Amino acid sequence: MARSSECRPPSPDSTGGFLFSREDFFRHLEPSLRYLLASGQGFRLGETAVVSRKVHTLEPASPGVVSVALSADAGQTFYHRDKPGEVVHMDLFHELGEVDHRGVARAVQEAIDQARQFYGVDLGLTSLADYADVQTATGGGRVTGSLRYGQRASLRRAHTNHIHLTIKLAGQQAGLLVFLAAALERAASESGLQIRRVERVVNQVGGQGGASDLSDYQTDSDSFLKGSQAGGGLSAEFRDLKMALELAEEVGGVDELSDLLEEMSLEPAKRQKLATLARQDPSFPEMVSGLIRRGLLRRQEQNLELTEAGRRLKEFIELHRQELEQNLRRLLRKIPWRAGQGLKPQLRGERVRPAHYGYRRRTAPLGEGDWPGEIAVPETVLQAARTTLFRGGQALPSGEKTEWEPAAGVGRVGCFDEEAMARGPQWRSTAAGSADPAEIGPAIFITGRPQEENAGQARSRPAFPFLPLHLEQADLWVNHRFQQKAADICLLLDASASMAGPRLRAAKYLARHLVLSTRERVSVLTFQEKELRVVVPFSRSYARLEEGLRSIQPLGLTPLAVALIGSLEYLQSVRSRNPLLLLISDGMPTVPKWTVNPIQDALEAAGYLARGRLSFGCIGLQPNRSFLEDLVRRGNGTLYVVNELEKGLLVSIARQERERLRG
Repeated sequence: MARSSECRPPSPDSTGGFLFSREDFFRHLEPSLRYLLASGQGFRLGETAVVSRKVHTLEPASPGVVSVALSADAGQTFYHRDKPGEVVHMDLFHELGEVDHRGVARAVQEAIDQARQFYGVDLGLTSLADYADVQTATGGGRVTGSLRYGQRASLRRAHTNHIHLTIKLAGQQAGLLVFLAAALERAASESGLQIRRVERVVNQVGGQGGASDLSDYQTDSDSFLKGSQAGGGLSAEFRDLKMALELAEEVGGVDELSDLLEEMSLEPAKRQKLATLARQDPSFPEMVSGLIRRGLLRRQEQNLELTEAGRRLKEFIELHRQELEQNLRRLLRKIPWRAGQGLKPQLRGERVRPAHYGYRRRTAPLGEGDWPGEIAVPETVLQAARTTLFRGGQALPSGEKTEWEPAAGVGRVGCFDEEAMARGPQWRSTAAGSADPAEIGPAIFITGRPQEENAGQARSRPAFPFLPLHLEQADLWVNHRFQQKAADICLLLDASASMAGPRLRAAKYLARHLVLSTRERVSVLTFQEKELRVVVPFSRSYARLEEGLRSIQPLGLTPLAVALIGSLEYLQSVRSRNPLLLLISDGMPTVPKWTVNPIQDALEAAGYLARGRLSFGCIGLQPNRSFLEDLVRRGNGTLYVVNELEKGLLVSIARQERERLRG
């Protein structure tokens, strides 16, 4: 927005610090938002918020590009409403992390009150908070409700990179979007996360290519936005698919879910596997309660039996096992992650020099006095643009300084009128007597089309005029090529009785994720009673991994010394590429190897790992911290102490250690 007397910062009590006046708001901003909402397409509001009445998706392969499914109405898709065009969907993107959904709900209510005071008239804003829902990586629900919903793991995982807001909004209330976007940005910042710029919004005709693609966004809640379609606008087949995926993720896989329902369909006297599961798995009562709550099980006198819905789901799984496996693999692959996202290690030993293979490229600013080598052209141009537009300071022939900025009618949404939209962005200089950019000397000139455009539609739209960019040495970015390091991953899993249930399921989940989402080979070793077992030799085969994981039955004691020595011998006997041995355990060693003291033997065994220069990491529970610290010091490894062995934590830690080893 051009800086002028008309766009002065208002007083905080009237606008909360927004850089627009009431005159600008009602003359330009509010009408523009109303027009954009009525167009039925998605648009970017500010730098990080995407707004529409449709469903949005962010493709992992194209970060910064948000797709808007023009055929998927947000109200009908999320809430099964009868009429389209009633619900507005806003996503605000931030760096990976958790934003407190309760704080977001408070911020939304404050934004609505702020907008009501700014308008000076109600316009139905007073009760609007009752018709607003939020979802983040910590949960969600109705803004004015209990906020105890949205706790499903896949749903929370899908929102680790953005805040999701849906609200019933009429066209005359479109100005509220500015206040809501600012509130969401504030909530993300208060959570210590940086907001992420949306580079492009693509409006797609034809939807998302299948209802299952939207399964992450379906959840029970206390929302007042729900439509009259009691069963939802979704087919029975879709609902079965959605429920089967949820349950498969909870119980550890499609095969495990199929076995559980098969056991429940038998006569009580023949349920041998079920009796074993009930004894071993401490989460079994909770699992049964979840099936009853979903209407799949019922209590008949002293026994449990499948309901009609349960029998239908069992048949559905038998018929669609391959489709379910594919969808579950997709969920396993899409876990968002970046380097440094995991917990900080409590201890970290000396780094083991890894082997090398392949090359990687990394871009960085050119250092003073360095030879440029291979110039990174896109990064250099972007840096020059940032310098030109945001820092100014370009040298004129006269030696004066100038600053280039968007002229009136360009920049933020709402600061333009129809004439300005038709003309396209114009650029002007704040220096007197320098209105022609061509007079400022050598520069890069860039022209292009607006970023928000419909994919696959050839439309004649005004192109941006020439934008002069001064290129200086400080703007140069260069490509650095360096060797990539190998890092096969060996998971050493405690399979003693105390690991039964969610802990062992989390470890298996980690193994599946690593095989599906990395290029490294993965092996799985388990230890229990008095032995170490190679469950899965080094491999990238998902089928082989599944076969091995299904054979793990938790029981017995914890022979840690045997496990560490056996792992070292195994890794020395196979042709592994600089393996990372990652120990996951919830308890103390209880079986010795050389003496009668299992703890001392485990510490002695860890010393062999250090002498063998093996990369070693350990994930354990807080009550065993003192022993784990001694173990990792002896093994020259890395220690992560957690309160519980959860899937998300294990994935973040394992991938963090992998990246550290690879350099």
